[in-house]
Amino acid sequence: MKQFKNLLLASSCMVLLAACGSASTAPTTTTTSSTTTSTTTSTTSTTSTTVYSSNCSSSEVTATLGLKEAAAGSVALPVAIKNTTSQSCTISGYPGLQMVAASGKIPTVVAQSSSVSVPSEPVTSITINPGASAYFILGFSDSTGYSGVSCPTSSSIEITLPGDTKALSVAVSVSPYGGTVQNLQCGLIHVTPMLSSLPAGYQI
Repeated sequence: MKQFKNLLLASSCMVLLAACGSASTAPTTTTTSSTTTSTTTSTTSTTSTTVYSSNCSSSEVTATLGLKEAAAGSVALPVAIKNTTSQSCTISGYPGLQMVAASGKIPTVVAQSSSVSVPSEPVTSITINPGASAYFILGFSDSTGYSGVSCPTSSSIEITLPGDTKALSVAVSVSPYGGTVQNLQCGLIHVTPMLSSLPAGYQI
């Protein structure tokens, strides 16, 4: 009987040890965080500014009349066109002219050709630097030889630069004659193209 009790006790002890020795370990998850370093490259852009010349317009210039040259029944009048801006402008060709009186516009015929008082000059492209001037000469016949007839007299002349649409007004009294007494052509004015300088004998 005593041996049976000892055997039962030993068996119980073995069962208990088996239960205690079967403990399990939980899995471990490791998260690895990688740090990425971003390199930013900065580019500096350099802009160069170039000043280009454009066509001269009436808003950029002033007009000054020179000394009248009168001889042999004709009159010549040089005109200076001065660039009043801080940038260069270009001009080429013939100016437009319109005689004006207190009553309104006077019929004006502009001849792009030479005459007794207007020299023959070629058309060239002219760059007018700030503060500098370009020129042209207008000329016409006066009343000499036209006795018994008369042509209207202006109080001003409107000047339109080549390629422009707006006019400059300058006060001047002119009375151009043309044609013959029998076939009178009032308002006929000869004009040169724009010039880089005035020919000898003409003054502003």
